[in-house]
Amino acid sequence: PHLIKNLRNNFINKNIKFTLHGKKGEAKWEHLEKMYEKDSANDIRAVPKWTDDHFNPPRGKKMKVSLAVQMFSHTAAAAMKLFVEKGDLPAEALQTAEFLAEVNRMWDLVNSSSIEAPPGKKAVTAKNLAHYMDLFDAFVDFLSGLSFHRKPNPKLKRPINMEKAVVIPSNKGWILALNALKCLSRELIEEKGLQFICL
Repeated sequence: PHLIKNLRNNFINKNIKFTLHGKKGEAKWEHLEKMYEKDSANDIRAVPKWTDDHFNPPRGKKMKVSLAVQMFSHTAAAAMKLFVEKGDLPAEALQTAEFLAEVNRMWDLVNSSSIEAPPGKKAVTAKNLAHYMDLFDAFVDFLSGLSFHRKPNPKLKRPINMEKAVVIPSNKGWILALNALKCLSRELIEEKGLQFICL
């Protein structure tokens, strides 16, 4: 839970460059802010769970996991693509939508709850173990390719080198956690004979 909150917190004040399916992209928090501003003016909301607390959480809600998870939801990613198609967001926001969707898939992977769940959320079993091993590797590659870059800040006297990536310890934590879950899943299924594992 803390890892997803750390990712959200760093995303707020940094642009995130990534590579997905061989294509480079850059995710920007400002796209989420612009979409929320426009969506809030509609009677029927595209992302109804988003509130002011998601963007400016008060002290008591800053540690709520749900607020962080909902920023990276499939609903948010799909809505952002719709807003781009309507011309309400720039075309580059599609890259942010792809980033949100990929983080959502990664979060679903480590939050499986049932063998009856939909694909991507289903518990690890002997039958799908090989597929899950590939997913763990794919998400580790995705995380390894992330680079976090500071955004311009007019309050600072010195200019910011926005091309220089910032080291984010929690991103290494994600990689460590996924590699550990991969090894644990394989051992419990193949060596210990468990029928399924909810991550």
